[in-house]
Amino acid sequence: MALNLTLGNNVLNPAEIKLIRNAASKILEKTGIEVENKEILEKLAEFGGTVNNSNNRVTFKQDFTEGFIRDSSKINWENRKLSFSAAAEIYQGYFLDPIDDRYKEWTEQRLIDYINLAKTLPDIDGVGMLGCPLKETPASLQPLYEKLYAWKYGLMGGSAIWDTSLCPKIYEMWEVYASETDKKLSDIFRGTVYLISPLKFGRAESEQFIWFYKKGLSTSVGTLGSLGGTAPVTLAGALALQIAETLFINILERAFFGSKALKMGTSISVIDMSSGAFQYGRPEQAILNIAGAQIARDMGAQYGGHGGLTDAKVPGHEAGVQKACSALLNATSFGYGHIAAGLLGVDEIFSPVQMILDDEVTGAMKRLFKGFEVNDETLGLDIINEVGPGGTFLDTSHTAAHFRHSLWQPSVWSREMYSVWKNRGNKNDIDRAKEKYLSCVNRGKELKPLISERTEKRLLQIIEK
Repeated sequence: MALNLTLGNNVLNPAEIKLIRNAASKILEKTGIEVENKEILEKLAEFGGTVNNSNNRVTFKQDFTEGFIRDSSKINWENRKLSFSAAAEIYQGYFLDPIDDRYKEWTEQRLIDYINLAKTLPDIDGVGMLGCPLKETPASLQPLYEKLYAWKYGLMGGSAIWDTSLCPKIYEMWEVYASETDKKLSDIFRGTVYLISPLKFGRAESEQFIWFYKKGLSTSVGTLGSLGGTAPVTLAGALALQIAETLFINILERAFFGSKALKMGTSISVIDMSSGAFQYGRPEQAILNIAGAQIARDMGAQYGGHGGLTDAKVPGHEAGVQKACSALLNATSFGYGHIAAGLLGVDEIFSPVQMILDDEVTGAMKRLFKGFEVNDETLGLDIINEVGPGGTFLDTSHTAAHFRHSLWQPSVWSREMYSVWKNRGNKNDIDRAKEKYLSCVNRGKELKPLISERTEKRLLQIIEK
């Protein structure tokens, strides 16, 4: 039987849930959202918002917001199965080379090696890319090169827009890719913009949203928060603010696309009060994810929370604990735990060694949630009777037949007693991860393009224009 824990990590009581929901509704009613686009404001006014053209704000009465939540399609939170995953994520930053432990610029070969490693590891479920980290690509054209490499090497992503002037070229590239894959453009298109927290849909982002809307395409809108930065330092205030922003995003999607779904989420991190640095590995993020999941459950909404990340700059204990703790708490709070494999230093450092360590812990977590089977064969009464008192099961056919399914096998964690470990060179998990990386690179596995040469040329021609 699979492990089926009841989702129930709680930090809020029912009265507190009600207070935070009420505060979010009041934010939408009294403060509202600044939207720097007249067409979007007009659409929201038609949908039920109140627009003040003097400051470009739209507000929504509390009765409207609560009615909006009631009218949304609901999901059943009962008996949700827990799952755990990991994916390699690639952004701008530094490649931490396992050979000499130096931080280096991305090159295409390092990118290929990193992708190959992720595709080789058994518990890395995918590779994603936002922007294009290669130094030789112009920064202003990153959203275009991002799509080329994502489609060429089969990566998740391809959703960056960044500059409204790029919208026509992005659209043209998506048309080429839709033709290559023989799919409808509206079914595969991905574009993402973000609110400027707190409570602002900026000029560029709203322009990009409306540009693709006029092409019949839906652009996702996200929101990020930081305690003491773009949100109150108090967890209750930050959560209320982000719920208000997320409800606005849901209202926006329903007004423009008719979506009945209610999709909630939290992505609120810490601003270190001594350095001013943005931090991903602090416990407050996990606490807010648990609280956000409680509120989403109260609404009957879909939910996702940010986690599985670290502030550590090198592979090791700090990174592993920060990633695993938040991901495990997410899994037991809303059913899904995820680790950003290989990622260190708040999205700035990309480590093949850490990716291998993250693959290891993900495999262990997947085994945890898998549970075990109970039947006549697994109960093994016959073999217990055959071995009898004082015997051993180590050399039985029953053990040989079942150990691979029953026991998770580590690849870099320690698996021998001290004397054997010492005689084999005193290697720790990082040592073994480096060896594993070098073995993968030295095999020289080719990363074959997933788009035709003709399509790649067409995409490059669009970029070169």
